[in-house]
Amino acid sequence: MISCTGKLEKNKQSEGVSRDSAPTTNSEFYINTIDNERLASISLTGERSLLTIGTKSYWGTLKTTEKRKYYDANDGLAYVIKYGEASFKLKDENDQLRWKVKLTDEYIKIANNEEMENTYRISRSSKGKIKVKQHDKELAVIPFVPNNHSIEIGKQYHLINFGHSLAIGVMMLEDMPLSERFLLVAELLRLGK
Repeated sequence: MISCTGKLEKNKQSEGVSRDSAPTTNSEFYINTIDNERLASISLTGERSLLTIGTKSYWGTLKTTEKRKYYDANDGLAYVIKYGEASFKLKDENDQLRWKVKLTDEYIKIANNEEMENTYRISRSSKGKIKVKQHDKELAVIPFVPNNHSIEIGKQYHLINFGHSLAIGVMMLEDMPLSERFLLVAELLRLGK
């Protein structure tokens, strides 16, 4: 089982992603443009998540131990996160798979299909750099800046309160819609990744 601290733990009852622990130490995260214009904010409190993306808001709540639902400002279902064994899936309001995420202590793999073909791999190098790859092709390298509450990545984003989370790498997946990037980032932060 992968706990919210990101450590691999064994559970005799089941193996899956634990969603019942507290979120990471910072519960407010901000994603800005490089010019410091706010793109999104993520607030994680208890079992609830609030994402503000421009003028749109999504709020998520844990419905069962296997599912978190995200609603829009009109309380319409927008997305569903379904948790599995060391993984989770982002599905749209019609239950169509958007992204599947596999988690280990060393890396995150993300694909837009059940078979995990053409995956993105986000990992940390021995020097602390976050690397984003697809098929052995390096798409991005994000340097490690110790004790810094903000980081600029890809000459596109200025992230605040992310620490050195692997979730930062999701921001470099340009073929993923921004709202879905932010949702995956929120879930990864909640899980301590």
